[in-house]
Amino acid sequence: MKMIKKLYNLAKESNIVIENYRPGVREKLGVDPQTLFKLNSNLVYLSVKGFRSNSIYNDKPAYDMIIQAMSGLMLTTGRENDPPVRIPFVLFDIITGEMAAIYALSGLYSNAKPYYAEVYLFDSALFAMSYIPMMYLIANQKPKRLGSAHPSMDEVKKKFINKA
Repeated sequence: MKMIKKLYNLAKESNIVIENYRPGVREKLGVDPQTLFKLNSNLVYLSVKGFRSNSIYNDKPAYDMIIQAMSGLMLTTGRENDPPVRIPFVLFDIITGEMAAIYALSGLYSNAKPYYAEVYLFDSALFAMSYIPMMYLIANQKPKRLGSAHPSMDEVKKKFINKA
């Protein structure tokens, strides 16, 4: 309880609170937006989650490697007949953090206070992968395994030589 009181004191003086608790944890701890907005009506409260609340996965933990698989990224890396390959760094964790920073700054400059927003790891992955998930969802077109090639540069590289 001592730590929660310290958090309340910080929230009274803070501009932004960012949390990434599993569903139900912040309410159990008493650090939910409604509680903190009572302490500071100008607060920007940002919740980073793995999945949207209407997702069947909303109560599941989300880690970058899991999101790489679920988003389809692992189907685009590696060679054609190899098993799915993850990239060796936490790309979607990084992108989600960048998205969270954008949301937090938007909240700071917004006239609507208090300000609440949610950022989702899975949504950030779909955003980062651009058209690849959309081609699958709209046209049922599975991504090609490209190794390290670019999906639309195959023909270009056959006609031009690049010098670095």
